[in-house]
Amino acid sequence: AGGIEACAELLTSLPASLGMAFVIIQHLDPLRESQLAEIFSRSTSMPVHLADHLMVVKPNNVYVIPPNRSIGIVNGVLRLLPRIEPKPKHMVVDFFFRCLADDQKENSIGIILSGGDGDGALGLQEIRSCGGITFVQDPATARVPSMPLNAAASGSVDFVLPIPEIAKELIRAAKNPASKVIIGNEPLPGGDEETLTKLFQLMSSKLHVDFSQYKRPTILRRIKRRMVISKTPDLKSYLKVLQSRASEQQKLYDDLLINVTSFFRDTEVFATIGKKVLPRLLKDLRAGRPLRLWVPGCSCGEEAYSLAIIIMEAFQMLGVHHPIQIFATDISYPALQKARQGFYPESIKTDVSADRLRRFFVKVDGGYRVAQTIRDVCVFASHDVTQAPPFSKIDLISCRNLLIYLGPSLQKRVMGVFAYALNFKGYLVLGSSEATSLAPDDFVVVDKKSKIYQRKPNPTRENLLGLLPLNHLPIATAALPVLASNPVRNLNALEKEMQRLLLLRYKPAAVVVGEDLQIVQFYGDTSAYLEHGTGTANLNILKMARGNLHFELRKLLKPAKGKIAPSTQRHM
Repeated sequence: AGGIEACAELLTSLPASLGMAFVIIQHLDPLRESQLAEIFSRSTSMPVHLADHLMVVKPNNVYVIPPNRSIGIVNGVLRLLPRIEPKPKHMVVDFFFRCLADDQKENSIGIILSGGDGDGALGLQEIRSCGGITFVQDPATARVPSMPLNAAASGSVDFVLPIPEIAKELIRAAKNPASKVIIGNEPLPGGDEETLTKLFQLMSSKLHVDFSQYKRPTILRRIKRRMVISKTPDLKSYLKVLQSRASEQQKLYDDLLINVTSFFRDTEVFATIGKKVLPRLLKDLRAGRPLRLWVPGCSCGEEAYSLAIIIMEAFQMLGVHHPIQIFATDISYPALQKARQGFYPESIKTDVSADRLRRFFVKVDGGYRVAQTIRDVCVFASHDVTQAPPFSKIDLISCRNLLIYLGPSLQKRVMGVFAYALNFKGYLVLGSSEATSLAPDDFVVVDKKSKIYQRKPNPTRENLLGLLPLNHLPIATAALPVLASNPVRNLNALEKEMQRLLLLRYKPAAVVVGEDLQIVQFYGDTSAYLEHGTGTANLNILKMARGNLHFELRKLLKPAKGKIAPSTQRHM
């Protein structure tokens, strides 16, 4: 996507037999006939077509969007749609990139060149999430830098280069053997199980996440992406790169954790939550008790902020008010950083209504920032739902962008965690491709179409076993460890597991704090002692202490920290 001159320069720099197909998207005058196909045919010997409905996309061909149309792609076939959106929302680049990512997955490439708005930034995120590669023209070389600047600010760009360098990278990518592999149909070059196991073991030992338990096709798409970007021809070569470069380990880790979402994704789901779920929750909520939500796998925060907005709207509609606590968790540090900042590109106006933008966002240079009143109720924290102790006494869990990436054993464990974390009659919202079949005894269906479920009174005993952490298990397995033949050792191991399970289920309220008194871990229900105040989110234990408790805590913490010894006070 980009201006005429920039697109023509890129076509001129590419060979005609590259083996890739190119679809050029531009913002065109809907009332003027386009001459772009003729113009671009002067810059390349590849055939250039004005795109038509149901046109099959072929390698070494160029397709140009016609005026007054949106364009998508399904099963390698172009689909033209009437342009029905008002001009401010006609994000034709985002629309095509999202279709491309869904259709071509790891074989998709998104390129943003010189242009005059923020269109395309969200679409690049989708392409990168599906294992594709993203390019942006260096803004310093762009005639109109707005589109490249907005795209680069999204954090979803692999290469920011002048156009000739973009062409060179495309040529290198086309020659890489890994780029020709279709995940699901054939293995990666050199991708035997032994090499994959070594890769998983390396990532587990260095970054403490066992990706062998994640869904294999998704993992392979992300590995393939890194192989192409790092210019390694096969998996064995890529493993050597990983072993020698900590920076590449981190890049693969970040790629494996990419989960892209958007504001109010699946609008019908949010409408159902607002009209059916929230009124029921608020009706039974005691005065002064906070409404507690958990968004595991929160990615960059859009889901958590969307829930906060519809809760505020429900409060206004029902004429009620309660404290709100939304715990949004992920294990991706870059995603959490972006979520805490609450800044998003202008293209979110595709997903957020003008009224909500006015009420719940602040317009800033290059995009929108979530209003402070919404950010105050959302706490973003690092938490691995597959291993760490769960939150407790939660009213609603929204997990619509996580389970699809996990293998069956992890899915079953996480469903057990959700059953444990939810209050009696608490609600669980899942993604469109997920179901509660892994824990059928713990939930009842509230809305089948929107995938909304309600927890039954007591989770099954079998699912409490799902709360066992996996970090002590052999890599690439999810079974419980086999007990040794020594009966005394067996008894000790069983006793330890029983003690750990009992502590997990009946543990008292507790927190762990660092030297700066920032809370790094919650255990049990701490709401009787700690609360989130208004203003900027702050996890300092003295700031969160209810009433005069902070005075007593200050007296207790000082000797405990200074003497490195227990400090106790009873009957406070």
